[in-house]
Amino acid sequence: MAGEDIYGSSEHQAFRAAVRKLVQTELVPRAREFDEMGRPDKAIFRRLGEMGLLGIRYEPKYGGQGLDYSYHAVFLEELALCDNARPTWRRPRSRASAARRSRSSTSCPRSGASRSPRSR
Repeated sequence: MAGEDIYGSSEHQAFRAAVRKLVQTELVPRAREFDEMGRPDKAIFRRLGEMGLLGIRYEPKYGGQGLDYSYHAVFLEELALCDNARPTWRRPRSRASAARRSRSSTSCPRSGASRSPRSR
């Protein structure tokens, strides 16, 4: 059982392939645009809804797919592979702020007491 792929069923692999195709064709090419806007385009949510990816775990009678957490995990894994590594919602730190942070990296910001290497 050790080392076994828990998402290795043919259903999981088909689901992963469908999600990966969506991510690679519709999200990756626009990832930087979404980063600049600070949010994805609302049309993406409509597309995810059409594919049933916004209700993976909900029962079909409520408009979902009725799948378990493992499918939701597969969806999140594939979504995480999208090129969205640069958060733009944070302001860049000033040089003075960066200098203060580097000086305080070996001492407690409140008391100034040094921290031992073990407590880091």
